[in-house]
Amino acid sequence: MSHAQLKKSGSIERVKGFTNGSVSLMKSTTERGDVYSLTLRNNSKFHDGVNLLLGDKETAVKNLKDFSETLKTAKSGEHFDFEVMGLTYTFFYGSTLGQKCFKIWAPNSVSSDYGRLFKATIDDIIKYFSNNGE
Repeated sequence: MSHAQLKKSGSIERVKGFTNGSVSLMKSTTERGDVYSLTLRNNSKFHDGVNLLLGDKETAVKNLKDFSETLKTAKSGEHFDFEVMGLTYTFFYGSTLGQKCFKIWAPNSVSSDYGRLFKATIDDIIKYFSNNGE
């Protein structure tokens, strides 16, 4: 009888929650370095949260700043592709209750399977990175 030999390859931790817990900033630590991601509450109650990879700290901050700037000028009906770490996400511009946001679909997801990321939340996460040196 053989037993699997497990080797720890990394860890993941929730760094901070935003927007009353509907967005979580996550950090994965591996031998190759840290990778940040966001977990967004899913629009569909039948699916898990949407995980949006952001990259290492420097790349994550750059991507978040790009998202924020894009939301300043985006118009209704526009959509964008975001490629990171070999994955392509689809972002649709919209607003919910007057707040600018992206509806974000993970690769290979169904139409009801998306998460919302609001401009105010993006700006709060950027501020968190700059204040905490995370």
